[in-house]
Amino acid sequence: AGNITSVTDGGLTLEFYLAMCEQQGLPRPDVLVG
Repeated sequence: AGNITSVTDGGLTLEFYLAMCEQQGLPRPDVLVG
């Protein structure tokens, strides 16, 4: 089994991802949020 070196909160990752898309001028992607 591999070692987990970091755990990132899913919500934070999603917000960062959407912010990057917006900054790049990309349309807001369709994402599944539980």
